Amino acid sequence: MIEVSGSGYWVIGVSKINKKASHGALSYLSRYSGHFGTYFSWRDIGLSAHRVNLCYYRIAIKRYRKYILFLAILLLVLSGVAVMSKVRYGTPRYLFSFILNPSRQNLPNKQTAAVLILTPQTEKVYVGETLSATLILDTPDKPVNVIEARIVFPTDKMEVISLSKVDSIINLWVEEPVYSNATGTITFSGGLPTPGFRGRTGKLLTITFKVKDAGEALINIENAAVLANDGLGTDVLVETQPAKLLLIKPLAGKEFGDIDGDGRIDLIDASILITNWGTPQNTRADLNNDGKVNSKDISILFANWTRK
Repeated sequence: MIEVSGSGYWVIGVSKINKKASHGALSYLSRYSGHFGTYFSWRDIGLSAHRVNLCYYRIAIKRYRKYILFLAILLLVLSGVAVMSKVRYGTPRYLFSFILNPSRQNLPNKQTAAVLILTPQTEKVYVGETLSATLILDTPDKPVNVIEARIVFPTDKMEVISLSKVDSIINLWVEEPVYSNATGTITFSGGLPTPGFRGRTGKLLTITFKVKDAGEALINIENAAVLANDGLGTDVLVETQPAKLLLIKPLAGKEFGDIDGDGRIDLIDASILITNWGTPQNTRADLNNDGKVNSKDISILFANWTRK
């Protein structure tokens, strides 16, 4: 834009804003100077190329400042929306995304978490019987391709009879499932190719135990890892759920819970059990043989109520 000295007119020359801006403005003026008749001539122009540039930028900014302000406000609004989207959904959802607190990225996201579960989670099993426990993978949102774990069990109360890979989602075994009744451990490591596994009940391994003695038994999951099929080996395991078992020893020659030996499990047996609450005087009231009479013994008695 050029102010013509002496005439009071403003002549607008539109060109690219670069090093040759002043030349473009003068070129524009030169092409259309005939339209202005005698109002000015080239001698009237008292501005240098430098002043042409300054005038061009200043008038352009003044003219379009409200649009520049609008774009700046719009950018700030979009940035705020993007940040809120990142915090709420865990991934950017807009073109303009700025993370004010990068550490928020490391917060666990339940929607993409994986859980290892031993089933049944609770069970009552008699001494001498067998129990099948299944290790399940729950990963509803995030595909995974590598799973490894160590399962620990009490060797004084149970022992492993067999391990089964039938119907397992794992088809590439890095370490075949093995067990040791001496150390009370089961270990395995394996995976599956892309696209991996995503689902609620991915069967990994079935373990058959034999109960050796009465009491409580915890079958736990240790040193486990579940890696996402993301090319980065991200461990998405956030929880393991062990199995808690009540191992029961039947009374020899009597129905389990028939404390008085009359062939029925009824109020008389319940009365004897309550009378021996705590440390029992009558050891027959200690139905699970754990050295004390408590709610667990009542639970066993009621489970066998009215049996003959």
